Order: sequence, then C-alpha cells, then structure tokens
Amino acid sequence: IEAEELLYEIKNLAVGRPAMDIAANSLDGTTMKLSSYRGRVVLLSFWADWSTASQQMWSQERALVKSLRDEPFVMLGVFAESKSKLQQLVDSQTVTWANWVDGSESTIGKGWRVNSFPTYYLIDHEGIIRYKTSGRLPEGQLEAWTRELLSKIPAQSGP
Repeated sequence: IEAEELLYEIKNLAVGRPAMDIAANSLDGTTMKLSSYRGRVVLLSFWADWSTASQQMWSQERALVKSLRDEPFVMLGVFAESKSKLQQLVDSQTVTWANWVDGSESTIGKGWRVNSFPTYYLIDHEGIIRYKTSGRLPEGQLEAWTRELLSKIPAQSGP
C-alpha cells in the first residue's frame, strides 16, 4: 500500500505534474472548477480555521489577493470545516477569496493527500503544479513565487 500511495502522489500531486481538477460547490452553492481557471496562476490553499498556521497566513493571503487583483491570478481555498464557519469568515472580511467547502468529509483534501494546514499548491497558467508546501511561510514567499510564475505567462499579441 505504501508503494501505491507513493505512486499516486508522484503521478497526481508532484511538482511538474498537471493539477488534478476539483469540481465542487463554492460557498454560494454554485459549482466551481479548478480547470476553469486555466490561463491564470492559481494559488490553491487547503486550510482550516482551527489551524494556527492557517490563521497566521491570512494577512499575507489577503495582501496577495489585493496586490495581484489586476493580474491573471486567483487564490482558491479548500476549507476543511463547515459552510457556516466559512460564511462567518467571509462576512468579517477575514477571507477575501473563493473557497470550496470540504467539511468533515474532506473529500477534496483526501484526494490531494493533505495532512497539515495550510497546504499550498501554486499552479501555473498551463495547469502544472510548480510549488507545493505546507505550514507557515516567510513573509513575501507566496508573492515571490506567484510573481515568478506570472512573469512566465506569454504576452498577449494584438490583432
């Protein structure tokens, strides 16, 4: 079983591999698909409110979303708790990015083999995983990686 698990991670979750799609309901009940964000750099964050490390990253995440709002970038969260808890965090402006609600079943988190919070996958504009990390990161690290990937998006040529 350990070998099967390792092969699964190498095939589906390793840096340099295409990101697996996620299609699930967002907070407002509409279906949100990871693949629909192709063409943008995507910061995929698996997180939980009870995780101190997740809480410590909120200000960096909000700043990143704000500073890159005019870039081909999106941050998407996979929230490991209830819809009502996420609604509270969105209403208080603690969380300013779109999220899937993974709840106690943790279906998405299990598929992505998440075992600590936060866990980040930074996915390039072609849908390839370029960075994978977990825990609290140094100030500016997410932005540096994101800007590096943004710089690799080909400029759009005019008509």
